[in-house]
This record gives sequence, C-alpha cells and structure tokens, in this order.
Amino acid sequence: MNEHRKTGVLTESQLKEMTPELKGKIAIVECVEDIPCDPCVTACPSDALVKDSLVGRPQLIVEKCGGCGACIAECPGLAVFVVDFDYSQDKALVMLPYEFIPLPEKGERVDLLDREGTPCGKGEIERVRVHKNKTAVLSVLVPRDLAMKVRNVRRIQ
Repeated sequence: MNEHRKTGVLTESQLKEMTPELKGKIAIVECVEDIPCDPCVTACPSDALVKDSLVGRPQLIVEKCGGCGACIAECPGLAVFVVDFDYSQDKALVMLPYEFIPLPEKGERVDLLDREGTPCGKGEIERVRVHKNKTAVLSVLVPRDLAMKVRNVRRIQ
C-alpha cells in the first residue's frame, strides 16, 4: 500500500517527484486520490492543469502556470496551493485554502502548520480572499525555507 494511502499526505520523495522547479510563483498540486474529480483543471485560465483520464491525478504544465491561484478554492480536497518562491530574499508567499471561521485578517500573526497539522513556525497573513464557493484563500508570508512545508495555519489565541 502506498504510504499516502495510509496517512493522507504525500511522502517527501513523492513531493520531490511531483514538484516543479522551485522558483517564481507556481501552483503545487498535492492530490493523492485517483478519483473522478477535475474542478482544478476546469478552473485554470491558462490550461496549466491537465488530466489524462477523469480518475487520474492532475498534472501541472509548469511553463503555462502563472500562479494565479484560481485552482485553489475549486479543489474539494484542499490539495492545491500556490507558492511564490521569489517573494523576497527571506520570505515566500504561500496561498492556501482555509475553511474555518472566523477568518484571520491581514497583518495577523499565525502558527504555521505542516501537512500533518504539526506547528512548524510563525507567519503573517498578507491577504484574505473569499471565493464564490465560500472557501477562503489565504496568502501567508512564511520563512523561505518553509515554503514547501506549510500547508495550513492556526490562529494564535
């Protein structure tokens, strides 16, 4: 059995295989299920996400992706993120889906969480955008070395 089937998250080696070159602003698709689902594909305005079958996992065509984030809120599995690796010298910007209330606000400090929900650092909310389907997309400033690790946030009480 594949490790991600047991845990629900991709292993480090699987992520490295799937991840495009880590520069610029790019979508990161961490879909682990082979199910009939394609909202991220249909949401992409530049046709950067493709599937070879309805039940296959989406593949990113790196050259076409501008990192707009239209795919993030459309994924029912909350498995699509956008990372801007070139945001600044020491920070990256991670755009991620968020379905909790109340929503954090711009400038708010948050705990950064990894794929398993374990705290891994502190970050700052740069932007909050609520999609028409009610899924919020947070843009979070994170230490550059955590860009591929951070996949959620927790508000600091």
